[in-house]
Amino acid sequence: FTSFGFVDVAAPGGGVVIPAPPLEAYRNILSLKSAVCSSAMCPDHLVVADDYLRQAGTSMSAPHVAGAAALILQLHPEYGPEQVRQALRRGSDDVGDPGFDFYAGYGRLNAAASVAEPAALSVLVTGAVPTFPSGSYAVDVHGIADGPGFESWSLEYGSGSWPTAWTEIAASTIPVPAPGLLAQWDVDDVPD
Repeated sequence: FTSFGFVDVAAPGGGVVIPAPPLEAYRNILSLKSAVCSSAMCPDHLVVADDYLRQAGTSMSAPHVAGAAALILQLHPEYGPEQVRQALRRGSDDVGDPGFDFYAGYGRLNAAASVAEPAALSVLVTGAVPTFPSGSYAVDVHGIADGPGFESWSLEYGSGSWPTAWTEIAASTIPVPAPGLLAQWDVDDVPD
């Protein structure tokens, strides 16, 4: 309920907002309470066992994801940022609309499944630079496509914010281990 749209995964951030003052039932994630927390910031009805504070929001969900990422890196110190991101995405539980969706991204964080993900790939478009080869308009697309068990990659585009159809730009069975040229995309015939 705090952030959605362009997220990779969703994580526990609290319950449904229920107008029930002073209980604030949606504040149901326990956080360590600061020793110097004022009564305005830490009202008694949110304090649990003197050391914890019931809270909600992105500040509660972000540590769940950071903890899962730390577990992945502990088991796979050789992973780069994109491999960690792919393990988090692939290990998530699909919720909401099937596949990637607006509210939950690839799904709800599942730390156990993310840690158990057998071989995370590095997949990332790192940039697109306009070029003008021989009087036409093109875009050089740079990125990474590599990792254990790599078989192939394809670069595609679709129309609109949530495409239902895709057109292939380029594909290869050759990995691109460091940011390199994936394709030179001729966009002269691509509609706006």
